[in-house]
Amino acid sequence: MIGQADGCIISGPTKDGSLAYKTVTFAGLNYKVTYSGPDAVLEKFSITPYLDEDVIPDSTWVINVENHTPATKLYYEIVYKEIQ
Repeated sequence: MIGQADGCIISGPTKDGSLAYKTVTFAGLNYKVTYSGPDAVLEKFSITPYLDEDVIPDSTWVINVENHTPATKLYYEIVYKEIQ
């Protein structure tokens, strides 16, 4: 979904004017996607439901890191929001 590979929906920074995200529809659900872009010192992204009351379905997400040099460190964080 995010990156420079063929088929990625978001390939550059999502900040455009007053909006920091782009809306992406995937598997019938709308998401807000933010991405710092490939040229940022720290490449970051987030994927959240478009509406606060929406819930991301319980599923498996796959993160593929391409062109990652072994000498660098990779950090990732997954944050879950409690359903009220």
